[in-house]
Amino acid sequence: MILVDGVERFTTDGGGIRPLDIDPSEVESVSVLKDAAATAVFGVKGANGVIMITTKRGKIGKPTLSFESIFSASTISKIPPVLGSYEGNYLKNLAIEHELPVDENSWGDFVPQEILGFYRDQTYPELYPDVDWTDEFTNDYAFSQKYNMNVSGGTEFVKYFVSLGYQHEGDILATQDFGQGYDPDFKYDRYNFRSNLDFDLTKTTRFSVNLAGYYGQQQRPAGDKWNFWKGLYGRPPDLYPVRYSDGTFADYEGFDRFENSVSRLNFGGLENENRSEINTDFFLNQDLSFITEGLSVGVKVSYDNRFNTLGPDINDDGVLEKYINPDILYAQTAEDSAQNIILKYPGGFVNQSHGYNFVDVPNSRQAERAQNNIYRALYYEARVNYVRDFGKHGVTLLGLFNRRESVTGSNFTNFREDWVGRFTYNFDKRYFLEVNGAYNGSEKFGGVTQVEEGFATESYRFGFFPSFAGGWTLSN
Repeated sequence: MILVDGVERFTTDGGGIRPLDIDPSEVESVSVLKDAAATAVFGVKGANGVIMITTKRGKIGKPTLSFESIFSASTISKIPPVLGSYEGNYLKNLAIEHELPVDENSWGDFVPQEILGFYRDQTYPELYPDVDWTDEFTNDYAFSQKYNMNVSGGTEFVKYFVSLGYQHEGDILATQDFGQGYDPDFKYDRYNFRSNLDFDLTKTTRFSVNLAGYYGQQQRPAGDKWNFWKGLYGRPPDLYPVRYSDGTFADYEGFDRFENSVSRLNFGGLENENRSEINTDFFLNQDLSFITEGLSVGVKVSYDNRFNTLGPDINDDGVLEKYINPDILYAQTAEDSAQNIILKYPGGFVNQSHGYNFVDVPNSRQAERAQNNIYRALYYEARVNYVRDFGKHGVTLLGLFNRRESVTGSNFTNFREDWVGRFTYNFDKRYFLEVNGAYNGSEKFGGVTQVEEGFATESYRFGFFPSFAGGWTLSN
């Protein structure tokens, strides 16, 4: 559970988990609650712990302007190395020689010394290649940039904090425009804004308004963007070159488990996902010390709106590929040479039997479009606080009610309701006692689970979660 300024902010999006898109420059403090007593007031929602984020606020004084710029570079710490073509085939030969007494069939996989020399000397690099697929797939560094500008200050009546931020995240994967008209690189750009205002309407009344949000655009290849790991770890260095000298990418249908992942990654198209979110919070706190010292009440209303769009995208059906069989070295005629060059066509172009020449289909573009996952959440809360010391005795009381109504797209609305109470006592800041109780409800559970003689006798829509804690501060 994550709270930002006391309001729960969800990190689920479309059934998955996404990062909380908040600029660290806006954050004043972060607290993590893990023990049962601390999280009991959050009921079942706090079972896995609670992260409480408090954003910065303005202070009385002249306007203060700050600007921050961060440029960073990251690199891969370690990738397990693989043997080259010569070393791998040389060791394979040794293994075959040692197993011949028990398996004569393995002699057919023995690599002749002449071909080993081709691998070692790279005499024919397009026929007997030595490809470092890790180097082909990755850049030496991935670069990131972050910029942030904050303005804060205030008077006796109003205090303000305003923040604007931009962040760019590059990627370590090596993608480029090989002539397809786009670079399908992984990247993420995000723009953040925040405005926190505190109005002291009277000496005992404070009204606060938070307005925050972001716009993020994630770009990624539309092609084989998940299986590139197979290319990184599972491609033999002697399979085929990445590209031939004429610019054609290499691939062979006979190697069904060893597709050219470089061409799949770069010629599969491009897709964008855009995320926008606006959060509004309104807080009203009234000090009632004129009734009794330490008493206060507060109300809170929050409304969140998040929506996603897809696009603009680029659709690409692939690229023409070929494979040159090493037997072409021994071809006697032009016809023999042609038989050792195997073409692999993209899209719906199956073969040459129809008599037409291959023409690559132009890429198509898809406009930006909305997703049916607009998320809206309304949260409202009322609480009563009492904090007072009587000599060496300290007492606090909390009574709180909140309700959350959230909906995604055209689905049914989800409801969460909490009734919370807390009592704490300490003697001389030495001995401590704490009692908590949370009564949590959700519409996801049945309202009536058992009926006897026409009366409901049991319901699991609400659950009660109590806790008790005691402490002793040895230093006191």
